[in-house]
Amino acid sequence: MPANPSFMSLHAAHLITVTAGGLLFHDEEGRVGWIDFGTCRDRWLQNRPDPLEWEGRCVGWRSTGRTPLPDVEFLSYPRVRFEFVGYAQRNALLLGPMRRFGWHTWQDTLGRLPSF
Repeated sequence: MPANPSFMSLHAAHLITVTAGGLLFHDEEGRVGWIDFGTCRDRWLQNRPDPLEWEGRCVGWRSTGRTPLPDVEFLSYPRVRFEFVGYAQRNALLLGPMRRFGWHTWQDTLGRLPSF
C-alpha cells in the first residue's frame, strides 16, 4: 500500500499504453491501474469556475523545467504522477499519444497550478 493512498508517483516504465479513453499503467507492486481521461477532465472542470474552451480536454498538468525531472500529474483518484528522464521521453511516451486522442495537460509556466 502506498504511503499516501490519495497520491502515487511513478516512473515512465510504469506506463503500459495510452488509449482514446485513458491510460493503463502498473504500480510499484505490479497491480494494473487505469486513469480515465473523462473523469480527470470532469474533475478539472469542477474546479474551474469559468473554463476556457481548451480546458474541456484538460486532464492534469505537466512541469516546465523547475522540477528535477519532467513530470505529468493526472487528476485521477488517487492522483498519479509520472516522472520521465527527459522531455523527449515524456513527449514520446505520454503527451504525444494523448494529443493524438485530443487530450492535453496544463503547462505550469508561472508556478500557479490550480488547487485541487
